[in-house]
Amino acid sequence: MTYGVVYLVTNKHTGEQYVGQTRQKFLRRWAAHINTAKSKVAKKYKLANAILAFGEDAFLVEDLFYAFDAVGLDIAEIQIIDALKPTYNIAKGGAGHRGVRPSAEGCKARSERLRQQWANPEWRKAQVERIKAVTKTPEATLRGKTVSALGSAARAKQVVCVELNTAFDSIAEAARQLGLSHTGVRHAIAHKIQARGQFTLQEVMS
Repeated sequence: MTYGVVYLVTNKHTGEQYVGQTRQKFLRRWAAHINTAKSKVAKKYKLANAILAFGEDAFLVEDLFYAFDAVGLDIAEIQIIDALKPTYNIAKGGAGHRGVRPSAEGCKARSERLRQQWANPEWRKAQVERIKAVTKTPEATLRGKTVSALGSAARAKQVVCVELNTAFDSIAEAARQLGLSHTGVRHAIAHKIQARGQFTLQEVMS
């Protein structure tokens, strides 16, 4: 079962585009864009302004990529935006993040919460089993093949965890599944040390 879809909106008059992601049917998400264009906040968004200027019938809406989890959806959206450089996007993609950096206090609190969770043997065992199950599903295998099919712009190096005998599609997925920061994963790989004193991580070409 798919998790979400990356979709493309193209202005048939100017060729300008917008790339987005949604867990809804993509045409339902397009309807939400139209409603936004009719609202008081329309001026904040390039796409909404374009819909007002040209009319909703001036746009072609297409589904581009179906993902099986949140990480795959974010990676695909980010890479497609990077490849197409759509005029109407105001963010680089990945769940609509607009470059907002979390506070130092927030990062510290998250780190401490994860540290306490991983210190719990029962919680850690459950997470390890969940990771093994998720990464070995047919959907995960198909997702990896589909991302590769997007071309070099959508490819990422895999991260292998020696202790779990598991490969993750990217540093981002390894960080999410293991409860680590992206920097922590990169540091462990670069310096050949165990992340959180538990995981030996290696980066390999997919």
